[in-house]
Amino acid sequence: RNAILGGVAAFGLWGIVATVWLVVSRPDEPAVAAGTDAVAGSKSQVKSIAVLAFEDMSPEGDQEYFSDGISEEILDALAKVGGLRVSGRSSAFQFKGTSPDLREVGRQLGVEAVLEGSVRKSGDQLRIAAQLVSAEDGFHLWSDTYDRQLADVFAVQQEIAQAIVTALGFGKAATPSVGTAREERIAAHDFYLLGLHRWNNRGSAEDLEAALAHFQRAAQEDSLFARAHAGMALIYTVWPQFDPLYPEADAIRLGKEEAARAAELDPTLAQPHAALCQMATWYEWEWAAADDHCRKAIELRPNYATAHQWYSELLLRLGRAEEGLAEAKLAKQLDPLSPILSNAIAWSNIQLGDYEAALAANEDVLELAPDAWYATWEAIVVGFNLRRAEGLEEAFLKWAETPEDSTLHSAFVESFLEAPSNEARRQEAVEMVPELSLNLRIDPILYMLLGAPERALDALEEMSVQRDQQLPHSLQMAVMVPLRSNPRFLALKRKTGLDRPPAATD
Repeated sequence: RNAILGGVAAFGLWGIVATVWLVVSRPDEPAVAAGTDAVAGSKSQVKSIAVLAFEDMSPEGDQEYFSDGISEEILDALAKVGGLRVSGRSSAFQFKGTSPDLREVGRQLGVEAVLEGSVRKSGDQLRIAAQLVSAEDGFHLWSDTYDRQLADVFAVQQEIAQAIVTALGFGKAATPSVGTAREERIAAHDFYLLGLHRWNNRGSAEDLEAALAHFQRAAQEDSLFARAHAGMALIYTVWPQFDPLYPEADAIRLGKEEAARAAELDPTLAQPHAALCQMATWYEWEWAAADDHCRKAIELRPNYATAHQWYSELLLRLGRAEEGLAEAKLAKQLDPLSPILSNAIAWSNIQLGDYEAALAANEDVLELAPDAWYATWEAIVVGFNLRRAEGLEEAFLKWAETPEDSTLHSAFVESFLEAPSNEARRQEAVEMVPELSLNLRIDPILYMLLGAPERALDALEEMSVQRDQQLPHSLQMAVMVPLRSNPRFLALKRKTGLDRPPAATD
């Protein structure tokens, strides 16, 4: 009897400790036992979720790339579940390194549930702890801890993903797949996660180079590792946009090779098709192929915000700005804290000629990423179209590289704003445009706003000579409408293939 009483007391003490731990870690949220199903107060089926970056609890604190990778692979698995909307990585990882109120996270991301956890990797030992919380009422829907060998990392991700799917009310039928048997090679997986970490945190060509090296090493360890090849395809796709000196022909050739290899190894991957869509859109101007690949990427992974973003960019170049705006907004809904998606919305509105809406989207960019260079570019374009002095000169001057540039830019802004009522100032501004040494893409816009259409055509034709990636987009902008029947303009559309765009389909 004493032994039984002692056991009961110990069990009771364990329960108190567990409850206190949960309350301390989330003081405003009620706790439930580990491994339980959804508790009362939750919905029968939760249709949206955010997966936060799992915390690195490793002894040396040097496994951030690994804990991030585990989080992202679980996110990717959940994104394949039909009927479940999964918040994009860039938004969900905004809360990394903080201890946010998960209900506030749910509000900001527009999701009903939030998954958080931790990873402890020590040698070949792995511990993953995770908990799923209702963003509406703070109730814990599910939680568990997994102690495994590192070799079991793929199986445990599968196990966690299935447990979450069940807790969300989707049952056993929607079991997502994380990794294949051929991918269960730990060295390859580790290099892949290193590459994924650098890819997701890219800010320069050096980051792309480091990510590429890790993906290449992963593919060397396991030549059948489809996601490593998909990662390389994505890197080649954007490299010329990060480094203008990187040969586009090499990027296209290598990107296509890696995308084809990834799709061959795993036909369910959306990333290879997204990469092929972007290459056909930006570099090749192969509109039908771009359309096919974008649609395929979205079909394979409807929650893939990047695929919707790149499809939006394609639609803008095809002159279907309303559809492009809708895709940009859908991408933003999937990844609400991503500044680049606010940028996509701004550009869609610029093309539509809705500059007030573009200005609002640009303000959202600056709120999320105050140092984003593309926000300055948008502010210049919007400011000139609205002819507003407020903020225009400040944005315009950010492009100045010398004091002389600053003086010239200030003088141009002054002449430009006076141009509508002063012909001499208009002519002065027109002559100053070539001296500004701006990105070539803004010159046609300035010429059109200054009432110099022939000069605008000259600038567009110079973009064509240089095969500027943005020429198709520039041709479709609202400010170019007066040129659409001009023979020189029509010749540019033929040269870019925009005179025969693919037909829109439902």
